[in-house]
Amino acid sequence: MSRFFLLFSLFSVFILASCQANRSGNAVIPTELTTELRAPAYPLVTVDPYFNAWSCTNNLYDDQVRHWTEKEFPLLGALRVDGEVYRFMGVEKLPLKPLLPSVHEQKWEGKYTFDQPHGEEWKSIGFNDASWEKGAAAFGTQNEPNLSTRWDTKDIWIRRVFQLDEDLAGRDIYLHYSHDDIFELYINGMQVVGTDYSWNYNVQQALPDAVKALLKKGDNIITAHCHNRTG
Repeated sequence: MSRFFLLFSLFSVFILASCQANRSGNAVIPTELTTELRAPAYPLVTVDPYFNAWSCTNNLYDDQVRHWTEKEFPLLGALRVDGEVYRFMGVEKLPLKPLLPSVHEQKWEGKYTFDQPHGEEWKSIGFNDASWEKGAAAFGTQNEPNLSTRWDTKDIWIRRVFQLDEDLAGRDIYLHYSHDDIFELYINGMQVVGTDYSWNYNVQQALPDAVKALLKKGDNIITAHCHNRTG
């Protein structure tokens, strides 16, 4: 249906352009047509509804090849040139070692409040959070997965102190998180995540060098604020 609609749109543009040229008396024949329309995905392998693979990016190597349901399809493409192997399709999924386990692997506790803190100090490791409540992750509304602490207000602020036993300079470090509604996250006071009104699950993003430079041996902190618009 999408392909038919795209072809029909291009054909209609050509016809309209030709009619306009004829009415004005100009014998102008368009030699090239361009469009900003792009299909959201295109098929690579289509055997049947259960076995098929699609690319959802402009370049084959920008993302995992996926099933039409958007589930990842474990398909990589590589070629050897002069003894060097180049990946031209798919993304290699590297095994990651957790530095700070999420609630999926291990229960953890943090400080939280439903009352807006004054200023920006709440993001720092030295902030006095004695008046904040202590609770186990995850924080959310009823029936949310892995829920331990109920959150039924518009806003919540969370602090999680963690320790590092080694220097992580030169390492590739990734942040893994899930959120519902407007969400912001900080590491040692520097903002790493700032979303719009959206819901995202199991997001994984690489930490920039500026954030990694703030990680030190000893105490560090992750802070977060989430604004729930609709409950």
